[in-house]
Amino acid sequence: MNKIQIFFVRFLVVLLALQGTVAAQLLTIKSAQAADPVPAVVINELMWMGTFEDSNDEWIELRNTTDTAIDISGWQLTNAQFGGDGVLDIPAGKTIGANGLFLISRKDAANSKLAIEPDFLANSTNSPGNILQIDNNCPGGSTTFMQLLNPLIGDPPTVIDQAGCDSSGNPLKGSSTPAVKKAMERNILITDGLLVTSWHNSASQINLDLGAVDFASPKAANGTTDTTPPTIGTVTDDGQFTANPNQLNASWTGFADPESGVASYKAGVGTAAGLNDVVALKGMNLVTSYTFTVADSALGFPLQENAIYFVNVVATNGVGLTSLMASSSGITVNTVNPLTPANLKVADVPSDNGGSLKATWDASSVDTTSYQLNYRKAGDLTWSLPINVGLALEKTISGLLNAPVSYEFTVEAIDFNAQHSTPSAIVLATALDNLVPIIDANKVVVNQNKPGTADTVAGLAGAANEPEVAVVLLSAAPEDPTATVIGSVLSNPDGSWPAIGIEDNKYSRVWLVLVDEGDNVSLPLQLNNDIVGPIAPVLNKVVANCESSNCRVTLDWQAGSTDTASYKVTYTVDGVDHQTFEVTTTSMAMDLATGKSYLFKVVGYDQYGNPSTASNIFSVTLNKGVKTTAVLTNGKQVTTTEAISGSLEVKTTPVSAPKPAPAQFAPKVKAAEPVVETPTEPTPPLVADTENSRDWVRILVVVVLLLIIAGSFYALSRSVQETPEEEFDRNKAESKAEDTAGTTKRRGRRRHRR
Repeated sequence: MNKIQIFFVRFLVVLLALQGTVAAQLLTIKSAQAADPVPAVVINELMWMGTFEDSNDEWIELRNTTDTAIDISGWQLTNAQFGGDGVLDIPAGKTIGANGLFLISRKDAANSKLAIEPDFLANSTNSPGNILQIDNNCPGGSTTFMQLLNPLIGDPPTVIDQAGCDSSGNPLKGSSTPAVKKAMERNILITDGLLVTSWHNSASQINLDLGAVDFASPKAANGTTDTTPPTIGTVTDDGQFTANPNQLNASWTGFADPESGVASYKAGVGTAAGLNDVVALKGMNLVTSYTFTVADSALGFPLQENAIYFVNVVATNGVGLTSLMASSSGITVNTVNPLTPANLKVADVPSDNGGSLKATWDASSVDTTSYQLNYRKAGDLTWSLPINVGLALEKTISGLLNAPVSYEFTVEAIDFNAQHSTPSAIVLATALDNLVPIIDANKVVVNQNKPGTADTVAGLAGAANEPEVAVVLLSAAPEDPTATVIGSVLSNPDGSWPAIGIEDNKYSRVWLVLVDEGDNVSLPLQLNNDIVGPIAPVLNKVVANCESSNCRVTLDWQAGSTDTASYKVTYTVDGVDHQTFEVTTTSMAMDLATGKSYLFKVVGYDQYGNPSTASNIFSVTLNKGVKTTAVLTNGKQVTTTEAISGSLEVKTTPVSAPKPAPAQFAPKVKAAEPVVETPTEPTPPLVADTENSRDWVRILVVVVLLLIIAGSFYALSRSVQETPEEEFDRNKAESKAEDTAGTTKRRGRRRHRR
């Protein structure tokens, strides 16, 4: 029972501790995230460079921005302590009065340029190990120059206020030139201390020794010697025109005062720049945009049609000085539609292939912001999609049909308020094709087929520069009265056309022309068609080697002209002509039967299959056992014979002329298709860079607390288990109890025996 009580008590202790930890973490997170627009205490002045005579004559001034005194005991300033971690600790018992100033200095008034004593003297005598020394640069490349911390309400310490550095690591303001030192002072209007616009160089010499050349205002309001008004800014309205006579919108920016800051604005409305005769100047505090209505001036609204109005703004700085007045560029009230554009003209675009018309018109009223061109095919009831051309006064429409189709056009103006003028009167126009079509000779193909098949002329894509033109083949030049049309087709949209037949080896030349829809005729293109064969080859030699009943006959010849591409041999026996297969060489061997007389001749063919005339003829008689040689000498056949030594009569099967093997066409090598790699989406970050990323702090806290809970329960479970010592004591007690019980039992038996 005692162990259960102990377990229960320990559980309650852990639970209470856990509850306190969770509450503390939640309070810490909440306080860290809560951001007061204006800190209760701010860093107000930094003499970070020291004075002209002593670089160690440094001070820091804090300012209480509230109406209540604030205890700053134990607060800290970073980048402000000599050596160590650079953190200067404010000692106990230090407070800042309501709306008061607190001065921290390394030297007292007698040993510095200060004419007053500091509230906290941070030197080796008064604060050993806690000596004021301000580093002149941001530490470690940070953009934060100094922080005011309160370590008493959270861990890590809560940031109360901070001062920043520029991109080069230098303090945002303050002058450290050898001649004049100027303190870095906070503007009277408190804004973020990390912004350069929150600070200015001191222009005051307050509470300094007489004759001091430095500028600072320790224990005095910053900017009290500001003698210059804010710089003028820029005012904008809704533009050149407004269609709403009941309100006027305006905004302003660019007013600045580097010494005491801009404290407030005033704005008004008038019929001239700088004149506020419609709405008198009224206070705007720090608002930088406003909408003027009848509530601001019952007499000034509604605004008058076609009148021009100006918004005027002035800024006042922290010491009450007012800037020059800035005015908007003026806005005109316009509630009526723009005027209809005049003098609309539409004409065919010259020197083109048709399909284009150009429209022009005169400008409308000054409130026009764009023009809209409308067109449709004559006779249609609906207009095509309108074309907005901006402020251009012309537009060319392409993709139209040519004559005889006509089109109707109108134009209208649109003003700043999207109000349309009435459309102009309808203008009728027709697009014309006034350019001749063009033939690309490199894309015209003449297919000269071998005799027996008609020759053709075809066009590849782009052979005609216009789609759907008539392609006509003529037998002679177009101006030749004997010219006739061989064939005609229409070209395809891509400028190609199908093959046109020009019969078989009939025309050695043809003429190609294109005719477009506008009856424009292209220049003729002459195409050559080879229908003449090569010059006859010359048969030079025939050798017949007849060892048996079959005779090996070899023929040699030479080409008649260079355009010869192949040959066939014709031999005649018993009055019958025989022709061999086609060869590209100038020699051939064949086996023929002996005992007969043969006539041999050769015919050449060009690449288109046109034959030559036959060569000279050789006459040879084949006798078994005889070698016969015939050669061409001086244009005549000279024949010699000789016996073949040791020849035997051998019956062999005649060797027939081998048939030419069919041409083997290597398949076209297909170009490797490019590998298109689909770009992968970049892996999103695990934690988005948004305000929600701060929730990871809470998640981390919860995870740590869960680990604490798990460890606590593990420790409690271990606490109710017996230790080795407790187990030993229990076993010993049980053994003693058993011994006692045994002794009692034996005594009982002894009494019974008695």
